Amino acid sequence: MTGLAIANDKLVTFNRNRISRYDRIPFVTDPGFGTGATTRQNVAEDHGSIAKRAVVPFSVGLPNSRCFYLSNRGPFVTDAYRTIPIGADLDWDKLFINYAAISGAVAVNWPKYRVIILCLPSAGSTVNDFALIYHYDPSHAKRGAEIGKWTGPIDIRIACAAVSHEAALETRLFLGDSRANGQVYLEDNGATDAGQFTNASGDVNWEVETGDVPIGSPTRQTFLGNAFVSLEDTGDYDGTFLTAVDRSDTELEQPLENLTPNEDSTEIVGTTSVTRKKGRTYVAGIYEMASHLRVHLKASGHGTRRHVVSIETEGEDRGPRR
Repeated sequence: MTGLAIANDKLVTFNRNRISRYDRIPFVTDPGFGTGATTRQNVAEDHGSIAKRAVVPFSVGLPNSRCFYLSNRGPFVTDAYRTIPIGADLDWDKLFINYAAISGAVAVNWPKYRVIILCLPSAGSTVNDFALIYHYDPSHAKRGAEIGKWTGPIDIRIACAAVSHEAALETRLFLGDSRANGQVYLEDNGATDAGQFTNASGDVNWEVETGDVPIGSPTRQTFLGNAFVSLEDTGDYDGTFLTAVDRSDTELEQPLENLTPNEDSTEIVGTTSVTRKKGRTYVAGIYEMASHLRVHLKASGHGTRRHVVSIETEGEDRGPRR
């Protein structure tokens, strides 16, 4: 088997020369489990996937969920019922590709820009050193049912890729280098190694980010006032404090006012003495109407300054939403 994915809520399996759809997968508790109760349908019997890491599910708008894959004929997509060639604007036979190493090709879906990045080895190369970009936005329509267009090639050298989802409904792309140094790169960072843990001063880079936390009632307006941030250790905090007041809102940096440091305290809980180490508290003014709140702190610093004790905000109900 060279691939496994979901398209239109159906399980699709890939071999080098076959693609199958499973309409019914038995539970392990079913009496027929293991005795042919699975319903399998053939989607294609003349080709399949030749690169395990180039099988990528994506969507061009429900109910049009598809799966991208790379066959020996070039790039295809399937909706679990048919296969659609998408290389009409690619002169695939004459590209400078090392077909002996194409089984190591890598594809990744980057929904932030509605593209699939297909990384391939050039002639004479055994590693993926260039990429073709497939734009699958519905506005990029071609003949028949085909959707999308290609751009590239671009120079890139990767062994693997991953997309991580962010709180603001955006996504980031990470690329793992195929060289022996094993560096990891982040989009828009150029050649900066996103896998690093220290900066030039030797301090530890760190950040804390919440999700989009609902504020108050969905039918009421809430006004956010001051935010209070307490960090362990009474040393100065020289980092950045950002907030966003809606799930689609851009994060804005909030200036922090340095307040008097809190002292350590000891509390008795039952028969147990609990030491609570506090630190310096900072205040920032948000002063915005909010439906949600996202908080993001990032800095570089030694030791205990990486410990966030608490983040508190003032909120005032301003009546029904209009």
